Amino acid sequence: ADPEALESILGGLRDRYEYVIVDTGAGLSNDTVVPLTHVDEALLVSTPTRDALGDTDKTRQVADRLGVTVAGAVLTRADPSAVSADAVVELLDAAVLSTIPDAAVVAEAGEAGEPLTTFAPGSEAAAAFRSLAAALTGESVESEAAPEPSEPPTADESGQPTEESPEK
Repeated sequence: ADPEALESILGGLRDRYEYVIVDTGAGLSNDTVVPLTHVDEALLVSTPTRDALGDTDKTRQVADRLGVTVAGAVLTRADPSAVSADAVVELLDAAVLSTIPDAAVVAEAGEAGEPLTTFAPGSEAAAAFRSLAAALTGESVESEAAPEPSEPPTADESGQPTEESPEK
């Protein structure tokens, strides 16, 4: 994608949607800096590794120089019990709004081409994303109820379904 074309694309989206999210890399590249010139707020997203947090801090510094408000930070692929939110807050000078756990279900949803919140709505990772959405919008974000599991069909000794359990 051409970062220089982003302004015209965003103009059309802002007329149609209340929230528009632009995902960029971290650091000081043109692909990061140009989008920051066209946003209302920046959300700093990083894995909790030293190098990734360093790049994310560079993005925060650019946002500061451009006068872009930093809405907060999100840690992804993290073990919430092993991450020091205080250390991240100190480094990035931004509140940690959510910590998205490192969970296999996140990759599984991606491979299935389905949003995590519908693929595994009861998962800890989906709950973390709903919490993040609520923190960013100020609106409650409810979980879509997962369908109730059906009773497994019963079969006779030959493996044929019985009358009280229809075939599927």
